[in-house]
Amino acid sequence: RRERQLRGQRVAVAQRAAVTDAQEMAYGSDPKQKLDFWRADRADAPIVIFVHGGGWRTGDKRNATGTAKIAHFREAGYAFVSINYRLVPQGTVEQQAQDV
Repeated sequence: RRERQLRGQRVAVAQRAAVTDAQEMAYGSDPKQKLDFWRADRADAPIVIFVHGGGWRTGDKRNATGTAKIAHFREAGYAFVSINYRLVPQGTVEQQAQDV
């Protein structure tokens, strides 16, 4: 039981570290056109891109944080990106597709 607790604590620390070292970048001129980028250890690592849900009207790139997915993919050698995109009604569904 104690071993399981310690393992859980180590995982929680790794997840917090994985979430806090993101670099925010703009990829367009609209304030919603931003992404968070977590580097991998290797420059040639593949990238996992997280696109939040929200019915085209709501949601945020931070929906990818607070879970194990960022730490999981980074530990597996991937870079990780979580993006925001223009939302309806300010943006069209076509613009959302272009952003993604």
